[in-house]
Amino acid sequence: MLEELVVVNRRVEEHLRPFVQRRAERFSGVPALRTLFLTTTPLPYLPQAPNTLVNLSITGPIFPHPFIFYELLGSNTNLESIYIHADMPTQLFIGFSHPVDLPNLKSLDLNVISPHCIANILLNLTMPLTVSIKISTRLVDRGAFEDIFPSPPSGNVFSEGLRRMELIWNGVRGVALRVYRDPDGLCAPALHIAADWESSNALLRDCFLMNWPFNTSQIETLVVCGNLPTLRAEGRNYRLEGRWWTEMFEDLPQLRTLRLMSFARNEAVAFLEPLSKPIFSDLLCTKLETLECFDIVPAGGEFAQRVYGVTKLRGARPAGGSLKKVELFNAGSLGILVGGILDDAAESEVQILQECEEGSVFVYC
Repeated sequence: MLEELVVVNRRVEEHLRPFVQRRAERFSGVPALRTLFLTTTPLPYLPQAPNTLVNLSITGPIFPHPFIFYELLGSNTNLESIYIHADMPTQLFIGFSHPVDLPNLKSLDLNVISPHCIANILLNLTMPLTVSIKISTRLVDRGAFEDIFPSPPSGNVFSEGLRRMELIWNGVRGVALRVYRDPDGLCAPALHIAADWESSNALLRDCFLMNWPFNTSQIETLVVCGNLPTLRAEGRNYRLEGRWWTEMFEDLPQLRTLRLMSFARNEAVAFLEPLSKPIFSDLLCTKLETLECFDIVPAGGEFAQRVYGVTKLRGARPAGGSLKKVELFNAGSLGILVGGILDDAAESEVQILQECEEGSVFVYC
């Protein structure tokens, strides 16, 4: 019996305009079908439920009307993998409501130009907590990163178990957010978003740097890779406000490892400020054990003083803090850490690992 159906239209004009399919008949003639791949072709039929379909792929400029699309998903509750790389009709999907429960879904891959269509899919689908979601989209004009998510967030996917988060600026892809269920990032991300940053007016604060639409209370590892010197060399300036970092750290109470990469000195100083002094008498990220700083350009005494502030405030003695190790790579030389800073670090029982021109130098404190 037929288990895999691949329908490909190879005679389509190169610049075919997007087309919305508004009708599809139900059909039960292929009960054993497990895989359906459609490339630049209308949906041939709506599989009659119950059925065995587990893999669905739709690519190209031809896409079903939202009602047909969600009827397709709702008729195939055994789906384990969904891949959409298509021109979805944005105006039809905005505000469209058709809840679908997919209890067996393992992978959702959405490569869609409009973040609003992605938000609609995330709002209408109820998925297991173990699902892996990959999203590719574009931020144009006044587009905001938060447009990718439903507002208010549906909250039915990433409620528990997230341990690692990575926030990355990239001169090629724009920005990326990755969230993992393990603190070391050895498994596939639970959520991976790549958003083309096509406009200097794009808003990259909410849902990217703070106010995340998923539970961050168990995040143990945070990696922030700015690539900001590279972006500015390409003429793509992006404004960061120091107060944003305070709001970020407030939502990461279990943070143990913090890695800061490729930041300009002034921005790195602002980034570490909330960790170097109490905020309204409260200490943020009280479980922080490891601080890693890579490629801080240009490094200088002000940055070293900020690292010193973090070390003194969070060392085991006399503050009784949790900080155990500070690693600095291409972030200044040992000559910067003078005037008693290393002695104070030693008193705080913090281990400092620093790279200098002669190689790696270990300073055990």
